[in-house]
Amino acid sequence: MVKNILISKFKKAVLITAFFLFTNASLYADISFAGYIYSDNLKLNTFDNDVEIINYKESNNAIGNYDLDLNYHYDKYYTVGINKQKNITIFMNDGFIKTWNFVNQNFDKLLNSQQIADSIGNIDIKGHYSLVDSYKIYIEKNIYHKNHIFKIKLNTIKAKDFQSLQIVGQNKNKHFLLDIDYFYSSKNIITKDKAHKNNYSGSGYSIDLNYKYNYKKFTANISLKDLFGAIYWNNITHMKYVFDSNTRYLGDDGYYHLRGFGQGKYYYNTIYKQKLQIKYDIFLNYKLNNSFLLNNNIIGIEDTYFNHSFITYSKNNFNFSLGKILTTNTKTYGFRYKLFNATYSNTSTNTKSILLSLKIKF
Repeated sequence: MVKNILISKFKKAVLITAFFLFTNASLYADISFAGYIYSDNLKLNTFDNDVEIINYKESNNAIGNYDLDLNYHYDKYYTVGINKQKNITIFMNDGFIKTWNFVNQNFDKLLNSQQIADSIGNIDIKGHYSLVDSYKIYIEKNIYHKNHIFKIKLNTIKAKDFQSLQIVGQNKNKHFLLDIDYFYSSKNIITKDKAHKNNYSGSGYSIDLNYKYNYKKFTANISLKDLFGAIYWNNITHMKYVFDSNTRYLGDDGYYHLRGFGQGKYYYNTIYKQKLQIKYDIFLNYKLNNSFLLNNNIIGIEDTYFNHSFITYSKNNFNFSLGKILTTNTKTYGFRYKLFNATYSNTSTNTKSILLSLKIKF
């Protein structure tokens, strides 16, 4: 049995190798995560369970991506392919962070609008978490004009394991209001319950655009992904909860409670249209000489972005880079040899930051 399995795997490996050797096909793998979490301006007093906010102005962001692409180049103008992705995005504004740190040890504080107003003032609250596992079948068209290359890619999407947590609220004039909407297609990450399994129940579309410009020693590459993109989900679960300080009351147990308006509700087997967030990637480099390049790379998803500047030293098939993420105090360094690329970041301050990347291309 083991022998048959090994023979089967060997045949597949031979076929895949032959496919890449004798056709215009290519395989590209990209695993990356970029994130920063600020903690410099928070001070927690554990004696009275209170949180002191000291000039807190920053937000917390994270972008994660797993990308596997198999494509076939029909000619210099057309490419068709299959792209497997798993994306995660996290965004929390300063209002969300202030509120979370205020109530992290006692959620009953959410019901005390006077205490919230005195502690964190008037704020807007926004938080978002999204996870999607999907694959795309696409066709790409290349247009060449002198030093310019334009690319347009049309994608059809099938998706599964959808998670989307959206939190929007405000504290204004001693009135605290918070709306929580949580959509999920399989496993509830909050309660850990599996409502149902619906593999690839989402389907949709999107458009990718890319522009590349070369002029002597300067190169610019700009990409926009998932323009006009949407995924339509069937039979997913929607959990909704509303906190409203105006609907609280003091119960016989001595604790504040919410009336019916603040209770959570579940909506099962619902149909939901997920608007895809636009992803962008701007890469600029300037070749100083045959060995050194100056680079600047901005990657982001709507209001979450990272600006990374670095210098690269190249020799034969080996590249070494050293740089800094401009949105943090983080230094980065990495290397590339032939088809392998790795990037790592480190910081010695209280600011938590990470930028990891692993890329392989055949």
